[in-house]
Amino acid sequence: MDLSLSVLSAVNECSVGPCEDGRNQGGTSMSEVVTSPNRGSQAKDVLVVVDSNVAAPASLATYSLNLNLTPFPVGDTCSDTQPAITASTTLGSETLSGYTNDYSQFSQGCDFTSGPDRTYRVVIPPSQRLNARAFSSNDLRLSLIAGPASNCETPIACIAQGAGFVGDTALSFNNTTGTAQTVFLVVDRSSSTG
Repeated sequence: MDLSLSVLSAVNECSVGPCEDGRNQGGTSMSEVVTSPNRGSQAKDVLVVVDSNVAAPASLATYSLNLNLTPFPVGDTCSDTQPAITASTTLGSETLSGYTNDYSQFSQGCDFTSGPDRTYRVVIPPSQRLNARAFSSNDLRLSLIAGPASNCETPIACIAQGAGFVGDTALSFNNTTGTAQTVFLVVDRSSSTG
């Protein structure tokens, strides 16, 4: 069955939205995945809407619905990163699976997109350069935000953004100060799939 999946706040009427997230990959036997992060301190009521893309689905057509309530993965936002990276390192087999799209609005000097993103805290020693490079079969984007973590809240202004092409993107930033500088590297995927 060809379905679309949406999630919206329970205080909104289904017909007026707006949706927090929605997916329609198109075609039968395609999985649709939506997320609804709750960054507040109170429970959040949402409506999950499953809709058929066929005017009259077959009378015996069925579907499965899997709902997961999980904590945010480490690194989903600037305020919950893994311990700071303080020396040259290579991180292999990183993933954006399970991460949400926290940074997508237009922001000065940033290269944010509509896909999921992941954040890394990096401490650049005085008079040193950060060179960051991401290799992937996905179209990844890199953006750099100066610390503290509260600078990742709207409005955001990035101090550097990556350049490159699908599969290989990089950015550089020089710490020209006499003290260590904390920055947040945001790895963003340009689509919600793949």
